[in-house]
Amino acid sequence: MHAGMAAVLCHSRLTLQTHPQRQAWILELLRKHQPSSIVDIGCGEGTLLSALCRPPLQRDVFPLHRLPSLTRGACPLPSHHWIYSDADLSCLTSLIGVDIDARALAAARTAILAAQGYRPMPRWMPFTVHLLHGTFETLDHRLVGCDAIVATEVIEHLADISKFAPILLGMYKPKLLIITTPDYNFNLNFHPEWENATSQAGGFPDPTGRTDRRFRHDDHKFEWTSQEFQHYCEGVASEHGYTVSFGGVGSVGFHSSEGITFATQGATFERNDHSTLRTRLQHGASSIGPSERQSTAPHYETGRDLATFWTRHFDSHTQQSICHEEQEPLCAYPDKVEKLRVVKSAVLQFCAEEAEAPVLSTKASHATASRLLLWSVWIDDHVRELCGGRMGVLIDALQLLPSSELGRLDFQSQPNHIVIASDGDHLHLIIAPLGEGDEENFDLWLYCSGPAQTPTAASEWTYGTD
Repeated sequence: MHAGMAAVLCHSRLTLQTHPQRQAWILELLRKHQPSSIVDIGCGEGTLLSALCRPPLQRDVFPLHRLPSLTRGACPLPSHHWIYSDADLSCLTSLIGVDIDARALAAARTAILAAQGYRPMPRWMPFTVHLLHGTFETLDHRLVGCDAIVATEVIEHLADISKFAPILLGMYKPKLLIITTPDYNFNLNFHPEWENATSQAGGFPDPTGRTDRRFRHDDHKFEWTSQEFQHYCEGVASEHGYTVSFGGVGSVGFHSSEGITFATQGATFERNDHSTLRTRLQHGASSIGPSERQSTAPHYETGRDLATFWTRHFDSHTQQSICHEEQEPLCAYPDKVEKLRVVKSAVLQFCAEEAEAPVLSTKASHATASRLLLWSVWIDDHVRELCGGRMGVLIDALQLLPSSELGRLDFQSQPNHIVIASDGDHLHLIIAPLGEGDEENFDLWLYCSGPAQTPTAASEWTYGTD
């Protein structure tokens, strides 16, 4: 096979592999910062947008502090288990995608609608998505002061990057900016002669003629080494009042003179001053101070906005939810006691319909117990909606207390079953193998031994403050 063709095929395969890694890296950063508004510059066909548009499964993190057995060193659950995950983007209420390609925006619209599924999942807050047609250089008041901007594999396509930072950092001033771009040093992984300007080396020659480098895509105007990328990012971060950190995805262990290289290198900008220019910019450039006007005024044109390609508003569907926004102790709301009973009844009904056949006997009663993965319970739309998307409410409703407080609970003939919590009667939260004879893969199960009953007195409830 021709060396150049082999290198291009290698690059194509790597692109398919690193794309989900890049998206996972971005989503992890967004979950960490919990923005309420996100702008995707150069959104393309909406891969990231469709992921962000899915209603979050949870609004809180699993209450590990209430079940200490789950954090002990001997806990057999893998470190990547879902109970250790950060909260989803439950505060997200506004999402904007910007792209110059109308066909890509049409594909993004299709992807967003497809992500909603065949039936609406519970959505905790109203949510609006806008697709805007044009380039980032056309300023839009709707992007000013947003919480987060993402520009994935965009900057290397710009023939003139002089406006990139002044507009995104200097004008829009997001709390968070995430950008990714190829690491030029990584290209040697495609072919050892990639860097040579010969027709046999593979890749695409620099279309600007400024260098003799060969790039991964025929529309790339440049590809930076990690040193060049960091120099640029540190400069614009300092100029516009941001701190910047670096990361990347797709490393295969190749080391250049600059250190480990990534297929995709990324930078995360965090604003030092959380003030916003939204109000002043919406009233026109004349309200901007002299020092700000120097860097932003040349790029700001009042009365101009990007063309709206498509807008969709999604209402919340939590009319049955027992959990609202108050953060006070649950016992301060007596009406919730009855609603928690409703949650427990719904879980018991779900387990009765979906649980596996009896699997073990208890020492105390010799009664059989059926089991269901806790994840299967949680992802049931009806259960999650009743819980308002908060797993702490589920634990409250099931009255699950740590097993250390209920020493009489243990399973006689199942030494590989670890009792984490129990309601003291019929419901038990247990770590157990996924299948018979499988001693390596464990998960979290909800066991029901006998006819679990809902409590009859409010004093029987525990109250969490998650």
